[in-house]
Parts: sequence; C-alpha cells; structure tokens
Amino acid sequence: MREAVRSLRLQFPGTVLTFLYLPPGTPTAWFRTREATWGCELAAHRRPLLRFGDGSETTRTLAKKSNKSRLNRLEKIGPLRFRRITDAAELEELFDDIIHSYDYAPLAGQALVAARGYAKIAPSVPHAQHMPAHIFTRLGLWQESIDSNLASASAGKAYYTRLGKDSVWDQTLHALDYVVYAYLQTGQDGKARAVLEDVRSMPKAEPENFAAAYAYAAIPARVALEQHRWSEAASLTAGSPSFPWERFAWAQAITSFARAIGAARSGDALAARAEIARLESYRTGLLTAKETYWAGQVQVQQQAAAAWLARAEGKNDEAVKLMSEAAALEDSTEKHPVTPAPVIPARELLGELLLDLNRPAQALVEFEASAGHDPNRLNGLLGAARAAELSGDIAKARTLYGRAVTLADRGEPERPELRHAKSMLAK
Repeated sequence: MREAVRSLRLQFPGTVLTFLYLPPGTPTAWFRTREATWGCELAAHRRPLLRFGDGSETTRTLAKKSNKSRLNRLEKIGPLRFRRITDAAELEELFDDIIHSYDYAPLAGQALVAARGYAKIAPSVPHAQHMPAHIFTRLGLWQESIDSNLASASAGKAYYTRLGKDSVWDQTLHALDYVVYAYLQTGQDGKARAVLEDVRSMPKAEPENFAAAYAYAAIPARVALEQHRWSEAASLTAGSPSFPWERFAWAQAITSFARAIGAARSGDALAARAEIARLESYRTGLLTAKETYWAGQVQVQQQAAAAWLARAEGKNDEAVKLMSEAAALEDSTEKHPVTPAPVIPARELLGELLLDLNRPAQALVEFEASAGHDPNRLNGLLGAARAAELSGDIAKARTLYGRAVTLADRGEPERPELRHAKSMLAK
C-alpha cells in the first residue's frame, strides 16, 4: 500500500487520498508516519455499514403504525419470522437473493440501495462485485454497471491467477458480458470491442457451463448488432472456437440469429434463410430435450430474423406480422439471470423495421414501449429520436437526441446516428 500511495501522489499531486472500508487486519500504523500523513487521511467511519443488534430495534420499528399495513400484507402471504444473521457468508447469500428477487423491470428500483451496499460487504469477491449490476442494468445505470463488472472481472482474473490456472473463470466471462452491454449503451464501442478481443484471447473456460457459453456467444453478437455492422454480423463467429458448443444449442442459436439478421440486412437472402433453418433445428432439438424456456428464446430469434428476411424480399406485411409476434412472445417471458438483456430487444427491432418501412409514428410507439422494459438503451433512444423527427415532432426528437448524446458523452468512435443527433441539436 505504501508504494500504491506514492504512485497515486505522483499521478494526483495536491489531492487528499481517503481510504474507505479497509478490510479488517489491514496494517495502518504506517499511515501515522510523517511520510504518509502528507496528503493522506485515515478516519474511522462514523457508523458501521451494518449494525447487528439484539433485535429489539427491529421489533420497535415493526410496531410503528406506519409499518402495520406492510406487515399485514406480508403475513397474508404466509408465516412471517425474523432471524438474526451473524454469519458473513449467509449475509452475502441474503443480498444475492434480494438482487435476484428484484431483477425485474417494475421492481428493480426498490433494490437499488441493497445493490449499492452489496459490493461494499465483500470488495474482493467477484460475485459480490458483479451482482449489483443486475439492478443497475434494469435501471439503465450504465456507469455503475461498468464499474461493478470491471471490478468483478478483475477480481475473477486475479483469483484464477493465484490458483495458477491458464483458463478463464465462467464468472469472469459473465461479468464481461455485462461490461460489453453497458459500454455499448454509452457509445463506448471501442472499449466494447477491446473486451471482445480480450475474450477471444481467453478461449478456454472453466467450468465449461451455460454462463461461459452465453458470454462467448452473446458478446460478439452484441458488438456487431448494436453498432449496425451488418456484414460483420453476417460472418460472425463465437468467442471461443474450442468450446463444446454441441452441448448448448441455445448458445449456438445466438450466433445464427446475429448471422441471419446481418445477412438479411445486407441483402443476402440465401444466407439469411440458411441461418433461419439452423435456428429452427436448434429450437426443435431444445423442445425434444424439454428445454422449453430456451426453445422459446430461439423462437423469438427465429421470428425476428424471418421478419428481416421478409423485409429483404419485399414482403412487408409479413415482416411486420412476424416481428410483432416475436416482440409479443419476448414480452411474455422474463430474461434468464445469465444475461443482462436480450442481444437486441425484439420490440426495439420492431421499431427499426417500421422505421425502415417509413412508418415513423408507429415506430415511435414501439421504441417507447421497448424503453419501458429496457430503459436507457442507446440504440433505442436514437431510433425513437429518429422516428419522432420523421413524424414531425421536432421537440420530442430534440429531447430524445439530447438524452442520447448525454448518455454517449464518452462515446468513441462516434456512431453515424450520434453525429446526426448532434447536428440536429446544433440547429
């Protein structure tokens, strides 16, 4: 730590360095030396992060009249009891359960305090660093998601290095998928691509499970599709060539979905049709294996890809019908905890399709509906702004373009849609 402080002082001369939440047992005597006290501050926290009492305060709080109705509602659900938790591992598991229980769009805001507190409990534990991002993602808090998952991935890599492993932990890949997703929502496309290249340099995962499969498949697909790089998407390969993909048909489907969309939007109907046929075979296999959830997800992808193929072939009514069905099916199911969100929300794709068909007013409705479930998505904001502009609602267009530009204030390289947004705001 002494060397770290020296380094920080050189980088930030004149800045007071404050150390928060030092783990128990951290040597602190050197802080009191003359060398250390210049520019450093060591202070006890005014109050603990969590206070463990004898339960009497909880009893008094619950007895308050303002809490009676809440307590009554809980008791109607089933027997209610309170138990004192003294074990750190059990406490961490409790926070884990809270995050998963509120990982739904309508409820996520109620778990924000818990999410922000979770990482502070175990700052060197990869899982504890990652879990708050489930809530940050639901609320569109992208920088917090980036910070959370970069910390998780770094801790995960350090853990496997200490173990002497030459592979990448599945939990590290999981965190990196969330990082890429958040980078893309802030227009930091260069950083998202750098993570993709990092993932490609780590083709050996341990364990070779569904979390690793999802990340290896989703990260390249997200990078290509979010940036509208259709030729890249059409020839996409997953993040690891040596991964046992035959065990994960739904993960293979992600790559086929991206290829199908890329091919259809590049005008290659033959290639798109071949990938859609693969999607059907994956869906059938998953149904046979009784993996109905993943079969449903593949069906969403298949119909969305078929919609863009129909559009490429000039079958516009069929295209809208297929995409509307895909959006309705996706809306009727919840996302799996393994993913921050679909590779591209189907309702957002419906908005893009309607925009492509020069139906901007209808497109705006779909973009806004998609944002209700997946807020603060850059691609969705830009699509909604363009739809508002083409509909003649310039005031709304300027508001939406302004939000997109603010969201991507660290964006690089700049997307064409963002350059257009800035030109609109400059008028």
